[in-house]
Amino acid sequence: MKNHKSLRLMGNAILVGGFLILVSTILHPLTLDPWNGNHALERINHSLSMWVWDHSLMMIAMLLWYFGLLGGSLFLKHSTPFIKIANGLFILSVTVWMVVLTAELASLPALAIEVAENPSRIMEIVWKSTFAFGLLGGYFAVLFTWIGIFLLSLSIKKTNKKFTVLKRIGVYGGLIGALGIVISIIYSEMAILVLPITSGIPFIWTLMFGWIIRKEIVS
Repeated sequence: MKNHKSLRLMGNAILVGGFLILVSTILHPLTLDPWNGNHALERINHSLSMWVWDHSLMMIAMLLWYFGLLGGSLFLKHSTPFIKIANGLFILSVTVWMVVLTAELASLPALAIEVAENPSRIMEIVWKSTFAFGLLGGYFAVLFTWIGIFLLSLSIKKTNKKFTVLKRIGVYGGLIGALGIVISIIYSEMAILVLPITSGIPFIWTLMFGWIIRKEIVS
């Protein structure tokens, strides 16, 4: 019974966290190019309160989502080196996210106000550098996550057709997602087309995984 409740908790954490990630992503200003801080500056100054609420929501969402992924992977009824590496990558990812989101909550709004009130070359450089650090940090956090999904999926035993499908989606989706992040970093102008497709696949896999472990049928 205790194990069943724990699985439901982890599964619910993934599903709720995933839903909140979608909501916060929709609310988040469309800023995909780390080298174009001017667009983000306009959006922050346009609605500073929305920026704060959106990033606060995203922080809660990430904590729930990674908590579920870490806990869910522990309930696979066997252990492999891939699972341990995946867990390490999830921990690394959520740590990077917390640093990035905290910096964007604490630093970017203050810098945006300062740049708007006292524009100067130095302040512009500081702003663009801080913004680029945050966005690139987020890209790398997602990259580590999709690699973790790939490794975690490799550790799923093929007990039936359902798990075979889950395994394949996770393996190929994790690789595709990681490739999409690399492409988006190198060719930032393509990110708006690449990311929804390439990152969408492994993200949907996490929701499937959350639903399955919630039903306590992972093996």
